[in-house]
Amino acid sequence: MQGALETWQAPIAVERLDAFVEPDLCLTHLKLEGVGN
Repeated sequence: MQGALETWQAPIAVERLDAFVEPDLCLTHLKLEGVGN
């Protein structure tokens, strides 16, 4: 996922991935990059 965001030069990054929070649900926590962080 992070590689795709970098390829697209997206201003966001994956901060954390919570896999299988439920059997059919994963959560991705995103953060803004390069905006004074």
